[in-house]
Amino acid sequence: METPQHVAGNGSSHMNDLSSIRSLRILHLLSHVSPGRRYGGPNTVALTQAEGLIERGHDVMVAAGSNDYPLGRTTIGNVPAMLFPSRPLLPGSFGARIAPGLSRWVRQKSGQFDIVHIHLARDLSVLPAATRVHVPATVQPHGMLAAASDPLRRAVDTALVRRVMANAGMGIALNESEARVLNESFGMVDVEVLPNAVAVATVRRRNIAGGDLNILFLARLHARKRPMLFAQAAVELARRGLTARYTIVGPDEGEARHVRDIIASAPAVDIRLTGPATAAEVADCFAAADIYVLPARGEPFGLTMLESLSAGTPVIADRDSPLGRQLAGLGLARLFDGTVEGLVDAIAALASDRSARSEIARIGPDIVQRHWGVGGMIRKLEKVYERTLEERKHLLGRRSGEAS
Repeated sequence: METPQHVAGNGSSHMNDLSSIRSLRILHLLSHVSPGRRYGGPNTVALTQAEGLIERGHDVMVAAGSNDYPLGRTTIGNVPAMLFPSRPLLPGSFGARIAPGLSRWVRQKSGQFDIVHIHLARDLSVLPAATRVHVPATVQPHGMLAAASDPLRRAVDTALVRRVMANAGMGIALNESEARVLNESFGMVDVEVLPNAVAVATVRRRNIAGGDLNILFLARLHARKRPMLFAQAAVELARRGLTARYTIVGPDEGEARHVRDIIASAPAVDIRLTGPATAAEVADCFAAADIYVLPARGEPFGLTMLESLSAGTPVIADRDSPLGRQLAGLGLARLFDGTVEGLVDAIAALASDRSARSEIARIGPDIVQRHWGVGGMIRKLEKVYERTLEERKHLLGRRSGEAS
């Protein structure tokens, strides 16, 4: 598939409110995409950004590794895509995957874009490709570049990450904490804080009524997400007499076998382990749930909490989650102390409070749209791109002056 051709005035009907913002040819570069959103948030965030930018009149393409989409696929939804076979060097590892064709294509084709948006992590797919980018670029690490504590990560930072950072015009951080990491650990001076955004679900949830509750865990089955804690809480809640269905949705990243052991130990408890879900199925899962639980610790953001609330489904999160605390302050979430007992108490309290769940179902989608809507995020992203292009222009001007 050829890269999209920029046409003067393309999307002008969408661009009337952009003033100085011009239509751009934008490449989004990321490690891996899949229907089940394997390896977490960057897959969702990149495609949400790409769709929003296309609606604003920009020419956008996503380039990524994949082993889930069929070879030769050229779109994901309405987003043009170039996908390359991706394979693991180590089983179950996100970082140790390679996609050699991605690097070759980026070297040959990135010059046909105005700007490259690099969704950056310490991985062996996007990092080698990102070093082949020779047009203005911005980097977005999605909270995945916390200060390295082991020699291997420090070596990757020295050999590749800092090289990519040095060539990028700007960084995008989820919050002020990540902005400080980019500045202090990687020397990235110009960083814009840009929280993730979510489109409010088009299918609103069913009316809250009687019957058994559907309590949902939807995330990667990774130790940091703590699906075992959710399953243990389900067993304890059943022992206390709460009648509910517990649904666990997400790709296995090492914890599924432990969850199955808990399920096998409590056959009378209705715990369903369903595997990964596509983006459309995820929306249906949230719409069908009464409570969404994200027990993760050390969560950089927690986009699924916004997806849940966009469907009107209340959230329970660990109290160490910055987004969880923000949502709790808005009356949309309940927090727990990180223990099984704390999670059991939080679920039981919200399960018994139908009026609170009804109120969150009523106000949640509008609050999410107001604070984390896609439109506002895209307008900020356009300004990041323009600043990146201006910085490159100034840099080239200085170099030209020094050469003369």
